[in-house]
This record gives sequence, C-alpha cells and structure tokens, in this order.
Amino acid sequence: MNNLSADKIRASDVYHLGQLQIKTKRDTLEGLRNLNKSITMDSSTWTLHLDIAKMYYSRRMNCEAVAEYGMYFDSAGMTEPKVAQDLYFMGLAQYFCTVDSQNFMKAEKIFSKVAELVPAAGIGWFWAGKSASKKDPTPEQIAADPELAKQYGYARKYFEEYVKVAGGDKVKNQRDLLVAYPYLAYCYFVGNESDKFFPTIDKWLEVEQNPDAQKSIIEMKDAFGKEVAPGSPGPGATPGVPNGGGKGSRN
Repeated sequence: MNNLSADKIRASDVYHLGQLQIKTKRDTLEGLRNLNKSITMDSSTWTLHLDIAKMYYSRRMNCEAVAEYGMYFDSAGMTEPKVAQDLYFMGLAQYFCTVDSQNFMKAEKIFSKVAELVPAAGIGWFWAGKSASKKDPTPEQIAADPELAKQYGYARKYFEEYVKVAGGDKVKNQRDLLVAYPYLAYCYFVGNESDKFFPTIDKWLEVEQNPDAQKSIIEMKDAFGKEVAPGSPGPGATPGVPNGGGKGSRN
C-alpha cells in the first residue's frame, strides 16, 4: 500500500489493513488507528467506532475507549433501550479513565442514562450511585469535622432506586446490596430519619452474613438518635462511614 498514491487508496483498503494487523497481532494499536482512519475516509462506516471502542476497552485503554464510544453515540443517539449495554461499558470506561479529573462526574451522567433507559435492570442505578458517592466527604474528613456528615449523600437517590429493584433477590445481589444498604443507613442515621433508617437496618442484617459485621450494624441501630458524632470512635458510635462504592470492579 505504501507504493500507491494517496488518491488510489480506498477506505476499504485501509480498513482491511487494520483488520489484518489486529488479527495477526502484528501491530494492534496501529491496526486500530487504521480502522479509525478508514472511518475518516468513509463516514458511512461510523458504526466501526463501536468495534474500536470495545477493543480499546478489552485492553483496559479506558480513555481511548470513552472517546470511541462517544463518537459512536454521536451518530447512534441514546434514546433506544437497546444501546443501554454499550452505554454501560462506556460508563465503566469513563469511571476508570483516571487521567480525567471529572471521570466520576461524567460516569455518573452516563450511568444515570442507562438507568433511564432500563430502570428495571438495576445496574445503571448502582453504578450511578458508585460514581456519585465519590463527591461525598471521606471518612477522614468527617472524622476531622463531624459537621461534614451532613453533606454526605450524593448517591442516595441512586441507591434508593437500586435497592427497590435489587432487594427482591438478596442472594444474587448480595455483594452490591452490601454497598447500598450501609450507604443508605448512614444517610438516614445522619438525617435522623427513623422511618427509613430502621427498615434499612433490618434489610441490611438480612443480607450481611458476617457475625462481626452484624454486631456493628446492631451497634449502629442502638446508637440511632443519641448524641454521638457520626463516624466517631467508641462505644455506641456508628460504624465507619461507608464509601458508597467499594473497590472498583468491572464485574
């Protein structure tokens, strides 16, 4: 192809070269660049952006994947429920694109769209909550200034929707419910919302199997309404402030 003049090279030639480079693993990244170049040469092949995004994502090149997903959705739109799965993976890529200082904020927006498209699936609500929780004050900040506890709860609306959807299957959704219930319980504890706090504590206890964790939950239940600084150490204090999302996972 190097011997051909530029006006003789077709988009399909560049596309097939890229496919060959990827298939033979001669130069995968160059192959992905050639696929992108072929779209530039023939804009009618814009759906290739999705294939490129998936390949970047599979290589954990999250920021590159986000850019390709974005170009795909610029043409595909985000109004049909069928795009929710690809939006979900775009959200994950954005969540883990750590060089972007607004990665969590942007991920929240994407996952909230997933929740809007398929509200009964639960996964959009959960990951929107994980993303939004990153705006909360940290346990260390609350320990230094207990008044900051009142600012805790950016993920509340998402986790409230999530437990409505996922709470019916406590076995299947145990891991994620053990993120959502502690978060909500703490929000209700700080807000002195007894009508929501105690039912959430009971549901949390139904899901939590660890005896030591159950003991901490009961201590939190007993501490409700008492003059104890949220998150402070000592008997009767609430257990550690939940981080709203646990460790990031692609599973």
